[in-house]
Amino acid sequence: MTMARKTLLICSGLTSVLILRWLAHSIIKRQKKAKNEQKKLKAQSKRAEQLNNLKAELKQFSFEKSEEILNLTVPELLEKLIKGELTSLQVVSTYQKAALASHDQTNCLVEIINESKELCNSPIQQGQLLYGIPVCLKEDIGLKGYTTCFGCAKWLEQPLIEDSVIVKVLKHHGAIPFVRTNLCQMTLTYESSNPIYGETLNAVQNDRSPGGSSSGNGALIGSGGSPIGIGSDMGGSLRLPAHFNGIVALKPSVGRVSSKGCKPLFPGREINPPAYGPQGKDVQSVVSLMKALASNIMYELDETIPPLPFNNDLYESKKNFRIGYFDFNGVFPAVPAVKRAVEHTKNILSNKGYEMVNCSSWHEQIQFQVGVELITDHTLIDGCKEMMAALDNEELDASFQQFIGFLRMPKFIQRLIAHMVSLSDQSTGRILAKMINRDASVTKLFEHGRIKQEYKEKIRSLWESENLDAIICPPCGVYAPPPKKYMNAVGPATTYASAWNITNYVAGVVPVTTVNEKDEKDLDQYLESNKSNPLAKLTCEGSRGGVGLPVGIQVITPPFREETCLNIMRQIEKGVKY
Repeated sequence: MTMARKTLLICSGLTSVLILRWLAHSIIKRQKKAKNEQKKLKAQSKRAEQLNNLKAELKQFSFEKSEEILNLTVPELLEKLIKGELTSLQVVSTYQKAALASHDQTNCLVEIINESKELCNSPIQQGQLLYGIPVCLKEDIGLKGYTTCFGCAKWLEQPLIEDSVIVKVLKHHGAIPFVRTNLCQMTLTYESSNPIYGETLNAVQNDRSPGGSSSGNGALIGSGGSPIGIGSDMGGSLRLPAHFNGIVALKPSVGRVSSKGCKPLFPGREINPPAYGPQGKDVQSVVSLMKALASNIMYELDETIPPLPFNNDLYESKKNFRIGYFDFNGVFPAVPAVKRAVEHTKNILSNKGYEMVNCSSWHEQIQFQVGVELITDHTLIDGCKEMMAALDNEELDASFQQFIGFLRMPKFIQRLIAHMVSLSDQSTGRILAKMINRDASVTKLFEHGRIKQEYKEKIRSLWESENLDAIICPPCGVYAPPPKKYMNAVGPATTYASAWNITNYVAGVVPVTTVNEKDEKDLDQYLESNKSNPLAKLTCEGSRGGVGLPVGIQVITPPFREETCLNIMRQIEKGVKY
């Protein structure tokens, strides 16, 4: 056999092997996608069956006290439940019916928790702080027998074998987890949809976004379908839905509430873990939930949590707080309604005798966009390998398609896009550049830690120099925009929230006003004043037609000062009239 023939045979053999490997890989990929599609359809069918069964079941109940129940705060509900004026079955059934109506309006539910009716039969125990109170759970809160899938079909049908510590604490205090709520795919955007359970809509205007990633909780509570709920926040995921849907939320410091038993999106990453915290219809209800969470039973169940029971003296303190304020963070100019909310809140607190400190120059000394860039750095620290692996063979939500498409582009095209974007939006351009120059080295980790420490030190130094107890500022530079196009465009507006995650400061949101017609008219001046900002036009387009939408204020306090944050939020809520 000639050398040429041998070479031809070898090349032919190698080519055949490569073709066969490619075919095998393609077949396996198609099989995995088909399996994921089957699991998705099964989950959708299960949800539809659950909802229909519950609707049929509730027809046998009398709801003569439903209006009374739905209008009560959690402390008021608890008082009537303890006195026997209401039963837990009455309360839960009323909120189940309300949750179904909310779901029909907003598509906020993932599952009905079947065991909720059984929990209604439990007698009240001494010291229970939430006896008979329905609680909604974001899908990533670990619940025995239920799956946390983050909107990815591959993680369906993997039920947890044990309740998370959060759920154990809730049940210990007599609370009744009754529904699980929707979130955005991978909980990594501020959108509200995933390919399995679809898109959740805003509670106030259904053509608007409810924010994310705790979108289901925001829409459900905002439309009256639950008094309180538990969600998570890694960059604003509790606070944006509160701001967009007109509810209250608290992002505690990481370490105040246990994460044990909640499935982590990226196991092993402790640089910027999510904070788990409460959302509710009003401050009192959120305080009731926080009191139960920050109780001795949590520290018994999770020895890694420092024993810091809720300090009611701090919450009830009459101290003359010194509170800073600003309405611009140097990254994104807030729209008129959001700026007015800051001024309105400042006046409320000033009238109560608190000392207000103008911190409008802080952005000249602190680059607040560094906070969100650090979070992005953390997410991409491994070169997005874990994220890409998680999304392999998955149907991508529309909010993820552009992002993943960008990551799959050749490097020279990525650099060109990043450069073009930076010409009009430096903050987003820097984030894209970091995505391109991904480096998972130890050096990168050290650099990340150094920048984070410097950022935290600058904030701490300014805070101490002003001797502040708290700061008020926007939760986001805009109120609820329409989804997709406008949500993608206003990423820099969310830096008002995400800037505080990396510092582990406490952050709460409480509604203070609604968009009025003057706010709409003032958008013309906003556009003129910010015409050099390429996002200004899109921001105005997304903001128009928003009369009546809620606008919140964000209250920031130092780490582990949740009681002080809630105290100030309570004072704001008392002074609000809209």
